[in-house]
Amino acid sequence: IAKNGSTHRYDSGWELIRFKELDNTNLEWTKHHQIIISYIDPEGIPRNYYPDLLIKDPQTGYTWIEEIKGQETELDRAKYKAAEEFTKSLNIGYKVLNLTYFKGKI
Repeated sequence: IAKNGSTHRYDSGWELIRFKELDNTNLEWTKHHQIIISYIDPEGIPRNYYPDLLIKDPQTGYTWIEEIKGQETELDRAKYKAAEEFTKSLNIGYKVLNLTYFKGKI
């Protein structure tokens, strides 16, 4: 259960670490968002991408999407490219938290 009382299911230990970090901030966050980003995979197949988190800083209004990712694949890079275009069109940020971010936090 998050500090705001909502319940979030984590898909990895890294997500749980991030949830706990976010709960120790003044940021508003949710995994229960309605964001779906359409993209074309490396084989030309249309797919949908459901980012991990939507986060907002209530003090500044800055909003961003976060993806928590272990090992990256070519498919992931296609998702990232689509997400960067999507978030740019909405004037919000996009961040991928990977091994570099979580190193030493596990």
